[in-house]
Amino acid sequence: MLRISKSVRADIDDVIRHANDSAGVADIATLAELVRQRNEAENVALEDIAEAMVRAALVAGVRCDFDPREWSFSSSVEIVPTDKDWTVHVFENGMLSQQTFGAREWAENFANGQRARLGMRTEDFLQ
Repeated sequence: MLRISKSVRADIDDVIRHANDSAGVADIATLAELVRQRNEAENVALEDIAEAMVRAALVAGVRCDFDPREWSFSSSVEIVPTDKDWTVHVFENGMLSQQTFGAREWAENFANGQRARLGMRTEDFLQ
């Protein structure tokens, strides 16, 4: 998981929201550089900002414009609780897939299966 401060994440969310409202699509290369420059004191790599931006856009349902040959995104699996369900977000090759479950245990089992498929260490996530 990326280590990005709350202030940079808030800036990313604002930029994504504005891009969606104004253009309907997020130009990742341009917007990531904008966020990097505005948060230069945080010393976050452009690639990390771009990856966090793609993730935020995908979760928010905002279309992304980026060249996958230009960016290399890490894979991850996250479990996100909602009001009464559990949603597993699988980020792979700059794409998001989601699966929702009615029970936390089912979501954890699915998430661990996805982590194993992606070659991630599942023991880090088991309780």
